[in-house]
Amino acid sequence: MFLRFKNSMLDPVLRTLEIYIFNPENSKLAFVPRYGEKIYLKPVVSHDKTTICYHSLIEGRDFLVTKNVEKGRNIRLSFDTGGYFLKLAIAYDDDTVAAVIKRGPNKQAIYYISNSKGLLKRLLNGKKFEKIDFLSEGSIFYIDNVDSKRISGYVYYQRQNTEIDENIEFACPTPNGDSVVYVKNNRLILYRVSNHEKIAILDNFIPSTAKIRDSIRFSDDGTAMAIITNDSIRIVNIPSGDVFYYISIDTQNSTFFMTNYSFYLSKDKKLFILMYKKPGQDLYKILESDENIRILGGNPGDKFLVYQKNNKKVIYIYDRINKTSLKRVFDFDIDSILYSA
Repeated sequence: MFLRFKNSMLDPVLRTLEIYIFNPENSKLAFVPRYGEKIYLKPVVSHDKTTICYHSLIEGRDFLVTKNVEKGRNIRLSFDTGGYFLKLAIAYDDDTVAAVIKRGPNKQAIYYISNSKGLLKRLLNGKKFEKIDFLSEGSIFYIDNVDSKRISGYVYYQRQNTEIDENIEFACPTPNGDSVVYVKNNRLILYRVSNHEKIAILDNFIPSTAKIRDSIRFSDDGTAMAIITNDSIRIVNIPSGDVFYYISIDTQNSTFFMTNYSFYLSKDKKLFILMYKKPGQDLYKILESDENIRILGGNPGDKFLVYQKNNKKVIYIYDRINKTSLKRVFDFDIDSILYSA
């Protein structure tokens, strides 16, 4: 799925988005929104990659759209919240949605929304929610920035709010939703939701980029994590926290992607793979190009990998089985892929 700014020259507050879904099997590019819809907020994708959710405006009215991209069905709810939508998340049931809605200066709230029941319920007030997501047992994970102090926790529909930690630098749930990974005082910590246990994975975590999120990759099933620093890559088991692969390598000017079975690394013009689910494996080359390679994504089952060269209007879909690359040219630049399945 790609996002495109419809009016990229405008002020960021005024820019609207267009949503496209590209099917590599038939090379069809589908336009998702209705005619006249204005979308200012990036859509979110369900954990099983079958459903997307986005907020839109049609003639000044608020709509929350939850669309199954495989079946083409969508549920469209109209709201009058007295504020405006800032963030979205979709639950594992592909029906329940969480939203951060601004209610005034320095005043936001997390709302629980059920598409099937047409229910909207405010769960938690806060200052500035930087992130929300669902955990597997149905609670909503959040990071709230309160006077420059980041607090992470999770809140249930009909139960008390649980705080994980404060003064954190970064936090995100694992894809399967049973754990949270966060950074505090340069320590990388794994928090188990079921028993509230905290496991220190790395005591002196120095990420490879300024954005900590770019130095962490998860397998789609949430059972493994790659930790990337400037001079090494660690493949870590979840939920034990054990390191079962350590690679000493210069990771500067590299891109990465992780599936349920493999870890991919691009380095200059070469593409490498580590099949980490098998013991005793090495990082080996699977592709060499005439230009530098940038990995954009792939599917969890290792069927294909999407990458770019220097031209951002072109993507290549590498077929792992047949070892061939399909070239696709678009009439707009592609910076990233929101999801691939």
